[in-house]
Amino acid sequence: MANTPPGSVAIIGGGLSGMLTAVHLIRVATRPPTPAQTPSVPLRIFLIQEGPDVGLGVAYGTPFPEHLLNVPAGGMSVFPRDPAHFWRWLQTHYPGQYNAADFAPRRLFGQYARDLWEATRRHPSALVDCVTCHDRAISLTMEAGRARIGLRSGQTVTADRVVLALGNYPPANPVAVEEEWVRKGWYCPNPWDPRYQDAGQVGDLLLIGSGLTALDMVVAYRKRGFRGTVHLVSTHGLLPRVHGAPGDYALSFREDELPVALSAGALYQLFKQELRRAGGDWRAVIGAFRPLTPGLWRRMPVAEQQRFLRRLAPWWNVHRHRVAPSIHALVEELRAEGRLRVWKGRVSSLRRGADGLVAEISAAGGPQTLAVQRVINCTGPQSDYRQIARQDALVASLLSQSLVRPDPLWAGLDALPNGQLRRADGSPSPTLFTLGTPMRGILFECTSVPEIRQQAAELAERLLRPD
Repeated sequence: MANTPPGSVAIIGGGLSGMLTAVHLIRVATRPPTPAQTPSVPLRIFLIQEGPDVGLGVAYGTPFPEHLLNVPAGGMSVFPRDPAHFWRWLQTHYPGQYNAADFAPRRLFGQYARDLWEATRRHPSALVDCVTCHDRAISLTMEAGRARIGLRSGQTVTADRVVLALGNYPPANPVAVEEEWVRKGWYCPNPWDPRYQDAGQVGDLLLIGSGLTALDMVVAYRKRGFRGTVHLVSTHGLLPRVHGAPGDYALSFREDELPVALSAGALYQLFKQELRRAGGDWRAVIGAFRPLTPGLWRRMPVAEQQRFLRRLAPWWNVHRHRVAPSIHALVEELRAEGRLRVWKGRVSSLRRGADGLVAEISAAGGPQTLAVQRVINCTGPQSDYRQIARQDALVASLLSQSLVRPDPLWAGLDALPNGQLRRADGSPSPTLFTLGTPMRGILFECTSVPEIRQQAAELAERLLRPD
């Protein structure tokens, strides 16, 4: 199909990133062409989503109203050029209940995403045929320049271009685990598995990790009636900082003034310089850095990126990915009461106890032994696609045929900044694209709604351009 737009696009994954890609494809395919453009051609979109809910993913499928957005409602639109879109939806469906500065429940954002999808896909158009396949993609092969996707049901989908909107994979176990512990509910390998969200705990709880997911679990268990002590263990013992109103701040430099090769140390000094200039308002400085983050990340050689991930990323993450004030207040209340303890260290081993598990912790203040009724793995999504291939047949298929390759950091898939995936020999694939979590090693900041919505909009334009 050289020099013509694609006739079909398959999107594998129906979470927020996959759904938004489909929405933007429909919007681009149906808008009137300018005089300089060729008329639009019919487009067929296949959205392959195993579960029934499109647009939710893990984050927005939570049943707990206490799980809040990490960004005020006024900044959560899915359209880059219409920042008040979600806020207007809230005003229509929940009049008088929220203002633009509120941290609305995440499940409401999920409802908003579902409504957007239903309204978009049902809009009549002779130019777009959108098919939702509630199935699982298990293989992909290339035939005459087109992708043939095998589904678990035995059916196949053939498309000119494919978007891997794979989202987040469950975390890798950071310690040796026995299957019996998982069956009995003593160890939870995936914090979002509903089987482990019951409230029957009278003992203590151990969360491996202390980021946003761990705090989500604290909130969920409190809601279900848990009254024991929660222990959080992480390498640096850091908790996400709280949201506040940042001041306006303009950086003192332009990105094109920086060295082509940037070291992690130089980036740190640059941030400190701007922090002093802003009078210590780190929220404002982070907000000013945010649009530049992908470009700054790409200026760092791989060795410097690795150094940043080891030394600086933990501090950046807790300041960049903040929590709503109400969640922060709950955490501080529990800490003051002694019902939430944060340990700096790692879980070195687990063993069976009298009624649950016993964790040996290599902590900063010396070894600790904790007897708990349940351990939950909150270490964050698995991102090493060599390991993911052992669980996901589609990823194994792609890697075994050299159609994709992991990025140099093993933090996702290798791709151009525009989402075009690289094959094993480093050449850009003319067929395969991605966005969101698989781009972590290429863009660093790529998983929040403001980044995903921009990626989806730009990718839709790229996908529908002639080859």
